[in-house]
Amino acid sequence: MSAATTVQRDTKREILDAAEAMIQELGYNGFSYQHIADLLGIKNAAVHYHFRSKADLGAEVIERYRRRFQRWAEQLEVQRKGVHAKLEAFFQIYYDLSNNGQRACPAGMLQAEFNAIPEEVREATRGLMIDLQEWLTGLLAQGREAGAFRFPGEPADQAVVIAATLQGALQIARSCGPERFDAAVAQLKRQLAG
Repeated sequence: MSAATTVQRDTKREILDAAEAMIQELGYNGFSYQHIADLLGIKNAAVHYHFRSKADLGAEVIERYRRRFQRWAEQLEVQRKGVHAKLEAFFQIYYDLSNNGQRACPAGMLQAEFNAIPEEVREATRGLMIDLQEWLTGLLAQGREAGAFRFPGEPADQAVVIAATLQGALQIARSCGPERFDAAVAQLKRQLAG
């Protein structure tokens, strides 16, 4: 038996990958199961086999993204990086999105559609945003205590400002070019340096 015949297609993962890309490019309401089926060259029923409803699919996309973020944060701790390196790594997540053409952060896209998405997807999005905010708040508190960051107000408030700036800058970059995103990140860094 050749290696080519032993490789099995991971259709569920492919569906999740396709849905994540579509959420990032079009938003939750911008695609259907048929779009995914056409993209992957499978039948619409195959998508339904893995995900009973689009709400189940959307929630799983965000939960998967959330697990990736948690693993990413744990890896940074294992590497014992300093606060500046951790913040730079956080910015890199958004740089990668900005440099990936017309994609935006899945959470940002879903927040823009928040009142028009199913409750399961809302809950997953809330969970992801809580994770991001708590991680960033902790980093900002640690950095300020060490004298590495300066900012007025509470770390949780500054975390909201940073997240909102990054999400907004990604949206602006979609229409005005990635240099606008770069400018926003540079401004955040100047502000934190005090």
